[in-house]
Amino acid sequence: MNCILCSQETVIDLNSLNDLEYNTPGQYDFRICHKCSIISISPLLDQKGLEALYPPNYHGFNTNSNFLISKLYSLVYYFRFKKYSKYLESENPSLLDVGCADATYFKNLSRKVKNLTCYGVENNAEIVDKAKKDGLSIFLGTIDDVPSNLSFDLIIMNNLIEHVIAPLEDLKTARRLLKPSGKIFLETPNTDSWDFKIMRKYWGGLHTPRHTFLFNPKSFSELSKEAKLSLQTIFFPINTDHWALSIQNYLQTNKLLKCNLKNGRAWYFKYLLFLFIPLNLIQKIFGKTGSMEIILSNEQYNKNSRCSL
Repeated sequence: MNCILCSQETVIDLNSLNDLEYNTPGQYDFRICHKCSIISISPLLDQKGLEALYPPNYHGFNTNSNFLISKLYSLVYYFRFKKYSKYLESENPSLLDVGCADATYFKNLSRKVKNLTCYGVENNAEIVDKAKKDGLSIFLGTIDDVPSNLSFDLIIMNNLIEHVIAPLEDLKTARRLLKPSGKIFLETPNTDSWDFKIMRKYWGGLHTPRHTFLFNPKSFSELSKEAKLSLQTIFFPINTDHWALSIQNYLQTNKLLKCNLKNGRAWYFKYLLFLFIPLNLIQKIFGKTGSMEIILSNEQYNKNSRCSL
C-alpha cells in the first residue's frame, strides 16, 4: 500500500487490531509513511464496505446523551458556534456540514446567525429521512452528492476526513464548493499527541476499523497544499474523547474488566471524559492534544501559515 501523497511504500506500524467498540468482524493493520507520517488502515475498504462498518447503534447516529455528557458537549458546541459565527458574516451566509448526522444544531445556529442557510450531507438514509422531516436540508451520500451549483461561506468537516476513502479528493471537492472568501473548518485526530504515543494500539483516535487515514499537523499541512488549500490555523482543542475511549479499549481486552457497551460506550465513559480534562489542558499548552481543529481557505498556500495554540 502506497502513501496517498508521496506514493512511497508504507510499512506496518500497528498490526492485527480488532473493533473493540462494536465487535465488527475482521482484523486490521495501520500502516505509516515514514516520509509524510500519514497513517492509513489496511485493508482499505471501498465506500460500500466502509459504510457497512457503521451499525444502527453507532454512537454518532445516537446523539441523545445523559445529563453529564450533554453538559460537556453543550460547552464544546458553544465554543464551536463562536468560531463558526465569525466565518458567517456575509449578508446571506451559507453553511455545509459534511457528515452532519442528524444536524440537530442547525436550528440553534440559525437563531444566532442572521439569514443563515444550512445544508448537510450524510450517508445514513434513516438519519437523512428524519432530518428532512424536521425541515432540515440534508443530502444523502457523500460530498460528491452535493449539487455543484451551490457554494458556501463555511464548509464543516468535523470528524469526517479520517472516515473517508479518498481524503485528498474530498478536500478538492470542498474547495470547488467554497465561495472565493470561504473557509473550511474541520476537526480530526492528531497522531502527534501524548495520548497516541502512550496508548498506541488502544488509542481511541484509531477507532478501528472506521478511521481510514490519520494525520498530524505536518502531514495535514502537506495534504492541504496538495489540494490547493491554504492551511490558515491549527487549534488544539479541549477534547477528552480519545483518552476516555483509549482507557475503555484497554479495559475491554481484559476478561475481568470487560463490560457490555451501549452505543459503543461503557457506563464509565462519561466519567473518564471529565477525569482527563486537567491533563488535556496541559496537552493544549504544548499542542499535543488528541484532536486538531483546522481552518482552511481558498487562498493560495501561505508558507507563513501559523499554528494557534
